[in-house]
Amino acid sequence: MLIVRASGEAIEIVVSDDGVGMYKEQIDTWSRTFEIPDRGAGSGIGLSNVNRRLIRQFGETLRIAARPGGGTVVTMPIPILHEEDHGQR
Repeated sequence: MLIVRASGEAIEIVVSDDGVGMYKEQIDTWSRTFEIPDRGAGSGIGLSNVNRRLIRQFGETLRIAARPGGGTVVTMPIPILHEEDHGQR
């Protein structure tokens, strides 16, 4: 599922799925290192790449959470730039 919503001074892009999800340990590691320990499935390279670009461009990070009942929710906040801010980022 894909949701785009306004949240305070940001636009949030929220992507969720109903797959096997991520273990709590993986989410905890992500919160500290922005890397996902291997679990035999995906490598997490895509998430790490998007996160690095988000930090570089906007100073924000992806937020990852387990979804109750299975699945994962990834939220990407993008700050709203106002006219006076144009060109500063």
